[in-house]
Amino acid sequence: MKIDHKVAVIMKEKIAAGVLIFILLLQGVSFAEEASTPSSLPEERNVLFILDASGSMWGRLDGVAKIVIAKEQLVQLVQELENTNAGLISYGHRRKGDCADIETLVPLGPGTKAAIIKHINDIVPKGKTPLTKSVEIAAGQLEQIENETEIVLISDGRETCDGDPCVYVKLLKEKGIRFRMHVIGFDVNNREREQLECIAKAGGGSYFSAHNASQLQQALSAVKEEVIKAPTYHPPPKLRKPTYHPPPKVHKPTYHPPPKVRKPTYHPPPKTDKPTSPVPESKKQEKEKMSED
Repeated sequence: MKIDHKVAVIMKEKIAAGVLIFILLLQGVSFAEEASTPSSLPEERNVLFILDASGSMWGRLDGVAKIVIAKEQLVQLVQELENTNAGLISYGHRRKGDCADIETLVPLGPGTKAAIIKHINDIVPKGKTPLTKSVEIAAGQLEQIENETEIVLISDGRETCDGDPCVYVKLLKEKGIRFRMHVIGFDVNNREREQLECIAKAGGGSYFSAHNASQLQQALSAVKEEVIKAPTYHPPPKLRKPTYHPPPKVHKPTYHPPPKVRKPTYHPPPKTDKPTSPVPESKKQEKEKMSED
């Protein structure tokens, strides 16, 4: 028994030391993986613009056409984009009275700033305001994208074709498409603003109002600050090399033999007298009768 116990103690000490070394090796692998993880790199953002080119954008504010103001301010914003995949959709820019006049001028992707600026400058307002269909076309580009996309709609009116854009945006959210919808209402009345605000709320984004060039610039600046500004890069923290701590010494336990068990003393059961059988009542009466005779 003593020899077996010594062997068991030695094996326990070796196992404890081996487990500790294994844990330290795992920690070293974990530190190396954290230092090389790609999540420490700056993240690119996705921004998809929808620009209203309906006929009403020829309306003037302070003597300047709304489309001219919108172009200038949007171009300025696009020029400031960094680490951003961007795209551009417009509606009403080719035909009058055509609710299908919606075009993806620049698909969402990297390195598109120059193309977006060129198409913005080439837009000529002509047609209607098919908001629902425009959002549907935008969502078609987002179904295969894992990262969230910011959709920025600039419009001077409400839906003038079939569909309810507010309800449709809610359905897209329920479908699981990852996006946020931000809307700038440019010189809109209360009825138009109500629908545009509903679109932004349903899309989990923000609504901004603008009634002149200065307010549109402020609204686009707010969009940039809130959702478009490139994320700040933070380098990963420096990792300290783990200090090796040897396993604690295991003291050899003292062997205590089991207590001796005394053999129990046998005590025979006590003897009992044989019980006397009772005299039957009939015989007892017979004896009494004989004694009387």
